[in-house]
Amino acid sequence: WMQEKLFPNLMRYDAAHPGDLYQVDGTRLQIAYKGVNGRPAFLRMVVLLDTCSRKILGVDFGEKETINLYENVIRKAIANTGFLPAEILTDNFSEFNNMNTGFAELMNNLQLKGTIWRKHSPGNAKDKGHVESFFKKFQQQYCKMLDGYVGEGIRSKNPDAHPSKESLRKSLSGKNLRTKEELINQVIKLIK
Repeated sequence: WMQEKLFPNLMRYDAAHPGDLYQVDGTRLQIAYKGVNGRPAFLRMVVLLDTCSRKILGVDFGEKETINLYENVIRKAIANTGFLPAEILTDNFSEFNNMNTGFAELMNNLQLKGTIWRKHSPGNAKDKGHVESFFKKFQQQYCKMLDGYVGEGIRSKNPDAHPSKESLRKSLSGKNLRTKEELINQVIKLIK
């Protein structure tokens, strides 16, 4: 009765088995690194999360959030698990409408083999809540431990989300910035 009457109306559900539902999304890492000419820059991180195990199965980084990052994390997840997911849930990322042939080919192949490809419902933040929750906890609890963390972002309503101006100035100082490779290695360790 619950499956037929109640569950079809749920906005978000927990997957019963690994591989039932993967959620993929990207965010800006709130840790500066040494960019061009030693100036502070920020990386974008795209992750693929299995909603049953809450495990990150794929992660990739870039200066911009691109369709290639999404393609890389999906391929990594399939290689890491050895099986195809039942469903992949993404956001309404604008580049999905202008897909390169590699990503379109990957998406078509997955759909032909039975994987459901779905974009989250507009106005329904809970639909992709597992991966969004991961980003929030990861930034607040783990990235905060790294030197150079600049807070949760300007849109955060958390009162402790913004560092002091002195701390921010120190974090963005050229001598305190790490290289891109060092930052990626540290973030991967935090994810593990």
